Amino acid sequence: MKPFSSLDEQIDILKNRNLKIDDIEDAKNYLLNNNYYNVVNLYSKILLENSNRYIVDSTFEEIKALHILDTEIKSTFLKYLIQAEKHFKSIFSYCFCDAYRDEYNYLKTESYDPDSTLDIHRTLSMISNKINNFKNSRDENAIKHYFTRHQSVPLWVIINELTLGDVKYMYKYSTRDIRLNVANYLSEYIASNNGGNIDNRLAPNTVDIILQCFNELRNCCAHNNKLWDFNTRDNIPYIPEIYDGIVDRDGPRSNLYSIFLSLQSLIHPYEFKILNNTLRKRFRTTSKKIHSVNFNTVLRKYGFPEDWHERDCLPQIS
Repeated sequence: MKPFSSLDEQIDILKNRNLKIDDIEDAKNYLLNNNYYNVVNLYSKILLENSNRYIVDSTFEEIKALHILDTEIKSTFLKYLIQAEKHFKSIFSYCFCDAYRDEYNYLKTESYDPDSTLDIHRTLSMISNKINNFKNSRDENAIKHYFTRHQSVPLWVIINELTLGDVKYMYKYSTRDIRLNVANYLSEYIASNNGGNIDNRLAPNTVDIILQCFNELRNCCAHNNKLWDFNTRDNIPYIPEIYDGIVDRDGPRSNLYSIFLSLQSLIHPYEFKILNNTLRKRFRTTSKKIHSVNFNTVLRKYGFPEDWHERDCLPQIS
């Protein structure tokens, strides 16, 4: 195990590796508040000439800028992933309740695909326990309030307390008609983000993978893990309206850029444009602080195309 190093020793390590530090006290304060490992070990590698020496004239300010960029991008993505999650929960709840209108039908295994009884049972049991915990809580909450007044808890009330992972499984094991209805609503998001036309409706299996990828990215951002080199376990299926002319049909679609583009399936056009322009601004601002390497090296860490930050903003609705 590596021995503990004081802030002064951490600074000495960096200086001995040829890193320029103009403001020692600021660097020490930043390392104290953000952790040497989280800042230096994770975000300085692209500035290294070799394992023990930084590129000539590379600076601590560059490492700091890269750490701040990653933090801001995670915050930005988390905001719009939460929006996407809200939209999906609302659509799924609507489609499910339209098909099964009796109270607590969402807790009955017979409301789901008959081939998925064993798979859905665990999720439904967890939801039932969650309802009981809210009902019996000493603190006021929406579920307790609704049950007291109406003696039931409909899906559109409990859905707000479920994780995206929970709802992802409910959708995955729903009947074919519900899955198709939800997928059709998401296809309308894609159409609205691409001029109002869509030739290929989303398949439910594609929605399953999109949700899984969103969930993995959401967890990465929420837990403040490194977003550099992020890849999901699965490739998002090729969606022509989203990827044509932008992403290689035969290439991987598991990186951050591919997931960014696929958010068009679950957020409104004005939301996607703001997300696009916010990311562009973050990249452009940071690019002015990076001089030791070409900024495309940074973009590649996020899976974004070369010079993406130099593209024009998308026109936002005023």
